Amino acid sequence: SEIRNILRINKPSHALIFCGHGLSFIEKSWWLIQIKKRNIKTILAPRSGLMVKSLELPFFKNILKGTIKKADYILCQGKYWKTFYLDYDSSNEQKFIEFPNWIEIPQRTTTLKKAKLPLSIAVVGWLNSDKGLLDLIPISLNLKQEIGSNFEIIIYGKGPIKNLLEQTIKENDLDEVIKIQPWINQKELWNKLETSSLLLFLSRYEGMPNAIMESFACGLPVLAYKTSTIPELVSDGKNGYLFEYN
Repeated sequence: SEIRNILRINKPSHALIFCGHGLSFIEKSWWLIQIKKRNIKTILAPRSGLMVKSLELPFFKNILKGTIKKADYILCQGKYWKTFYLDYDSSNEQKFIEFPNWIEIPQRTTTLKKAKLPLSIAVVGWLNSDKGLLDLIPISLNLKQEIGSNFEIIIYGKGPIKNLLEQTIKENDLDEVIKIQPWINQKELWNKLETSSLLLFLSRYEGMPNAIMESFACGLPVLAYKTSTIPELVSDGKNGYLFEYN
C-alpha cells in the first residue's frame, strides 16, 4: 500500500497517528501495530470525545487498553484525557503528554464582552445527535418564560439531524427565536461571533472544542456543560459559566 511504501522508502524514526473513536480507532490501532513492527516509534493522538461512548462496545475496552500500552507516546488534549488514558496503562506516566488543540487565532479583541438584552446566542458545530442540540428546546422554552422573546439563538452548522431539529423547533413554536443558518467559512464565523452575546455549547462528548477557543478569541463568553476538557477552558464566573447536565 501507499503507506507501506512511504515507511519503506523514508524510514521515519517516529510516526504520528491521529485517530477518532470506534472503527476509526480500531483501524489506526492496526496501523500502529504494523508500524511498530518496523521499529518505528509511535505517537498516538486520539481526537474524539466520543471515545467514552465507544467503551459501551463489549470488545472495545480491550482494544483500547492494548493500543495504549503499545504506543510509545500518547498526545492528550488536556488533563481530563491524560487521566482517562492513564487508566489503561499506568506503568509509564511520562509517555502521556498534554497537548491542547491548536487553532488559527482571529485578529479580534481579547476583552470579553458582557451579555445584555436582547441576547444573541450563537451555537456552532456539526448537527448530530451527540452535540446536545435538542437541549435547545427546553432551554429556549425556559428563556421565553424568563425574558419573553428578548433573545435569539442562531445555529451555524449542518449535519444529519438538521431536519429533525427544524421540525422540533416548529412543533414547539420556537421558530421565531431559533434560526438555523448554513455552514459558513472561518472568517465569516468570526464576524458572526463578534456580533453575538455569548456562545452556548451543549455537547457532552468533546476532545477539546475549537469553537470555545475561537469564541474567546472573539471576545465571547461561553455557557457549557461541565464535562470533558471544557472546565480546563471555561473558568466558571470569569470567562463563562458551567452547568451540570440534568
